[in-house]
Amino acid sequence: MTADGKFVLAYCHGGMVHTDFMTSVLDLLRIDGGPKPGRQLFAGQIGVRGLYVAQSRNEAVDLYLKQDVAEWLLFVDTDIIFTAENVYALLDSAKEHGGRIMAGVYFGYLNGTLWPVMFGQREDGLYQPVTELSNDRVMQIGACGMGFTLIHREVLEAMRNPDDPWAWFGHDIFKGHRMGEDITFCYRAAQKGYGTFADGRIQVKHIKSRAESIDTWMKSLGEHLVVSDEPTTQHVNGAIHE
Repeated sequence: MTADGKFVLAYCHGGMVHTDFMTSVLDLLRIDGGPKPGRQLFAGQIGVRGLYVAQSRNEAVDLYLKQDVAEWLLFVDTDIIFTAENVYALLDSAKEHGGRIMAGVYFGYLNGTLWPVMFGQREDGLYQPVTELSNDRVMQIGACGMGFTLIHREVLEAMRNPDDPWAWFGHDIFKGHRMGEDITFCYRAAQKGYGTFADGRIQVKHIKSRAESIDTWMKSLGEHLVVSDEPTTQHVNGAIHE
């Protein structure tokens, strides 16, 4: 029987990881297994080495499902800096809001510009980067990057296809556009009835030429932070979608 509330941490790599990422992992293990505030929710880790990210993510999911030791799978990219408190907050948020796919916020370069790695959907259904962010609540979004994303076992089981080892991640064509493996996952999950959420209160750093964060985003682009009145409101390129 799956252990309630426990998680397995999964990461994909090409042979090396960032030192700051591994320091985050080691700190998590030390804190989680120790005295207060340790919560003993860490149930193991899966590291998959490979050159093709989509394939590695599918292999990680398959390995996770073969071991019924944890309720959640937490994907963390190897250039993310995070804390144990970030992990606990994401678990608590998913439980509180009932989200089966819950992402923390991190920033990356999309088309050469620094943005949150989150996507909304236009009226025609196409995915595009969100341009405004609520930093005090959970938001429903169209898709997210897998850099710091918590996924419930239920979702992965529902998506499983015994005849397709790439049932979770791939590069589907949608409305004539080839999607990345992360957007493909969220798209496929949505077809099974599982929406994607992000908690704007949970922010981790992303190592690029520097450790990108909400602070560097604000400095680069000025005030783009919007606090909406409704928890489910999405702000996508200036248009509000309920």
